Amino acid sequence: MDLFSDMRLFASIVVNGSMAAAGRELGLSPASITARIKALEHHFQTPLLIRSTRSLSLTPEGRALYQSAKRVLAEVDDLMSVVHSEDGSVRGTLRVTAPFDLGRQHVQPMIDEFLYDTPHARVELVLSDRAMDLVSESIDVGIRYGPLIDGVRVLEFGQGQIVAEAMGQVGVGDEGTSKGH
Repeated sequence: MDLFSDMRLFASIVVNGSMAAAGRELGLSPASITARIKALEHHFQTPLLIRSTRSLSLTPEGRALYQSAKRVLAEVDDLMSVVHSEDGSVRGTLRVTAPFDLGRQHVQPMIDEFLYDTPHARVELVLSDRAMDLVSESIDVGIRYGPLIDGVRVLEFGQGQIVAEAMGQVGVGDEGTSKGH
């Protein structure tokens, strides 16, 4: 289930006043619309629409979801317009931190390749061996190795590759900065 797409479909049904009109607008079959709305209702564990052969109305929960979905979808659209240009290319600055040795040897070459493929993006690489508060230092991606700290979520993908995700401080040592383009 793609929650954002299904919320966008739900909002379209409300705006258009019918599932058929929303289907025409979005190029979806009636069966697809019905299945996606049922999945959305299952996700939220409540009916969202009251359907009959001649009318469609919102339940109180559906009305609340529609109001929230309008705000969330507007925020997502705003975010996408900031990050992507008219032609769909990625734009903006990504702040990445890594330890000195790992950053110079592995991360910088990946950043160079990324920048070659995405000319409208900027990457600021902060090389640091010290513990950093990713949120207060406006770091988008923090790369560290060593013992895991409490609150870290570890995901494995690929063979031998591990991604650890945490909020707050990760790492130890001194600081230096290297900027990408």
